Amino acid sequence: MHKLISFAVLLGLFSIAFEAGAVCTAGSPNASTAEATPTSAFTDNGDGTVTHSLTGLMWKQCVEGTSGAACATGSAASYSWSQALLQAKNSSYAAHTDWRLPNNKELQSIVETCGSSPAINQLIFPATPASYFWSGSSYVAGPTYAWGVYFYDGDSYANLKTSYYYVRLVRGGQSFDSFALPVVTLPGVPVLSTVTAGNAQALVNFTAPTSNGGTVITGYTVISNPAGGVDSNAGSPSLSHTITGLVKGTSYTFTVTATNAAGTGAASVASGSVLIPATAPDAPGISTVTPGNAQAVVNFTAPASNGGAVITGYTVSSNPAGGVDSNAGSLSLSHVITGLANGTPYTFTVTATNSVGTGVASSVSGSVTPATVPAAPTAVLAVPSNARATVSFTAPLNNGGAVITAYTVTSSPGGFSATGSGSPLTVTGLSNGTSYTFSVTASNWAGNSSASTASSPVIPTRVPDAPGGVSAVASNAQASVSFGTPYNADLYPEPALPDTVTCVA
Repeated sequence: MHKLISFAVLLGLFSIAFEAGAVCTAGSPNASTAEATPTSAFTDNGDGTVTHSLTGLMWKQCVEGTSGAACATGSAASYSWSQALLQAKNSSYAAHTDWRLPNNKELQSIVETCGSSPAINQLIFPATPASYFWSGSSYVAGPTYAWGVYFYDGDSYANLKTSYYYVRLVRGGQSFDSFALPVVTLPGVPVLSTVTAGNAQALVNFTAPTSNGGTVITGYTVISNPAGGVDSNAGSPSLSHTITGLVKGTSYTFTVTATNAAGTGAASVASGSVLIPATAPDAPGISTVTPGNAQAVVNFTAPASNGGAVITGYTVSSNPAGGVDSNAGSLSLSHVITGLANGTPYTFTVTATNSVGTGVASSVSGSVTPATVPAAPTAVLAVPSNARATVSFTAPLNNGGAVITAYTVTSSPGGFSATGSGSPLTVTGLSNGTSYTFSVTASNWAGNSSASTASSPVIPTRVPDAPGGVSAVASNAQASVSFGTPYNADLYPEPALPDTVTCVA
């Protein structure tokens, strides 16, 4: 930032003679300083403009972006230096078409030195921000800088022309500096030089147009045909742009445009057609894996990109190795992997193949463990009791590759059963006096085993009821005792007792 001694000091000498003792109209008055731009020094033209009698310059009262009474409508707009010049050139405010940016000394001529924040006559120029305003004067020592006035305190500084600051327009009068408003037009047409195809992208090189339209070109944009390409350098002034998002196996042409403060110019002549080369496909995505007996079914989705060439097949691989993809090379999205060891955990990946080759493998699936149903339990032994039997057994040596979760004992006849996690199990609901055998099955997540060899037959029983109707008849040194047969005596295989017993002393 470069500073210039305020020209308002000179104007202050005029103002002392012009209106001594006037009330300061700046934002924060300094009572000890005379007013430099008294209201009486301006003629209100009744159309939003005033004429400064000291310089003969006509000023817009409102900052660009504001309008209306007291400039209360809208908000102050900021511009780069090139945009500020164009804003002035395009203005036709109050039926005048010769508005321009004031040069630096002209802008200083309306600085009010009797105060600050803002350092301007607020009756003449209402709603003025206490900030930096562009002038039309370039900074000779640095062509990328231009002068302006900081209306907080009225000092002048040079800032980069690409910075954004406020604008106040002026017209007519006698300028303190010679000042020519540059004519700004759209930039010319860039010229494409080379296009180099890559992996789903292209590098486009070009040269700048012969005309920048009278102001600096702020950026270039490359456009693909067919559409869809993304210029990763869009809007930059670089002459080499990378276009991404292109479809492999598709031919493209490209055009480029240049942009300056006036807008975007015409597009260049299209480049020659460039084929984006095909590559191996992207990775498929595994969705589900379902284990079975020494196998697994692997389901997956097609890759997001086929690499620009038709996919000819998919292959699933197991880890640990040994699984055989029975659908290897097919286009099916569901493959059966055989040859797996029950009880061994496996993960899987899948690859896609096209005419270029085989792509990268998918992410690894979750782990699954193939299994089959268990073998049958052995050594089944039943012990009867009252209307039930307790059945013991030995677990099978082969669980099928998965944890046995339950055993089930079933009677024959009747199909009475009991289920539990281990031996023994008790089957209830049996009929006393009926002969039963029992078989056992084991279960895991794959299903139920075959039934075991049946147990030896057993008959449930219970203690007989007491005999009834007991009576005794005494005789010589003996007694005859009579009683009735128990109610359930017919349920037992033991021989029935006689109805009469004679006891001899």
